[in-house]
Amino acid sequence: MTFHAPANAPDDIIFVGLGEAVPDESFFNEPRNSVSFRIHQGTTAFGVSWRVDVAAHDTGNFHWTYYNEAVGRLPGPAGGTHTIQIRKGGSRATFEILDVGIIVTIPDLGKAAPFLYARASRIFFGNACGAYYFERPELSASP
Repeated sequence: MTFHAPANAPDDIIFVGLGEAVPDESFFNEPRNSVSFRIHQGTTAFGVSWRVDVAAHDTGNFHWTYYNEAVGRLPGPAGGTHTIQIRKGGSRATFEILDVGIIVTIPDLGKAAPFLYARASRIFFGNACGAYYFERPELSASP
């Protein structure tokens, strides 16, 4: 999946991941019962230097079952185009932002995000602001 961040866009967090993806009203409408990239974007990126995290969030304010903070950073307010790939095989998942070399592997999703196995999951992407553009995602299965 590829997304485009325009120059000096409003601050927002872009989410790309797997899970229920229903907004958690107790935590800024972040996707609940989901594991995802949390990509800070915009003019100031909320003051966190365009940080990229990978997190599994169930429900509640700042409550994660897995949290890997600052796995990388994207270029600043100039914006840009970035391609994300998520690979899952068995209980292992790898999250990548291909053009900047950010790679995070979660060896056991059952431990990191046990809620994924309790209900149907979705592949999701998006954010709250309309300034960002997402290309149509591609899905492929490998043996």
